[in-house]
Amino acid sequence: MSSKLFIRDKTTAALLLCCLSILCLYGCGYHLIGPSPLKNGLTIGDIKNSTREPLLEERLGAALIDELSKEGVKDINNGGPLITADIKAFSMSAVSEANELAGEYAITLKVDFRVKKDNRVIKIDSVEPPFLITFQASDVIQQTASLKDEAVRKAMREIVREFLMRLRLELQKLP
Repeated sequence: MSSKLFIRDKTTAALLLCCLSILCLYGCGYHLIGPSPLKNGLTIGDIKNSTREPLLEERLGAALIDELSKEGVKDINNGGPLITADIKAFSMSAVSEANELAGEYAITLKVDFRVKKDNRVIKIDSVEPPFLITFQASDVIQQTASLKDEAVRKAMREIVREFLMRLRLELQKLP
């Protein structure tokens, strides 16, 4: 009889743990986000570069097109909500050094987005990559420049992903 009681307690404990996990999951506000509300099309408007770093607006535009295509957006620049962006900040700083030379750099970017939809403007400001974007320095300056360019492209992809996630949440709030 004691072994059946033990099994029942194990089952009860597992059931209780499962219920608590579900309550915690829903209680923390976590939920799955559905498909992109922009699937029917949108227009990419002006992308302004307010920094002194060249070509950032081109990198952001390319990242927007790539990520929107991956999400299944059918018509880019063919009607729908208008997305504009302003690249507000760019910096590059050494995160490691050896023999007084930088060995690794980190890139910091901030972008403000505006989405005009149905006479409403959704502001999504200070979008940054969710994690630190770094690249290794090289003795050859061309290689370091190439690695920096790839890191900037990666940062822009991450910024666009973060923007799209925040935009989905904002669009779900609209009636």
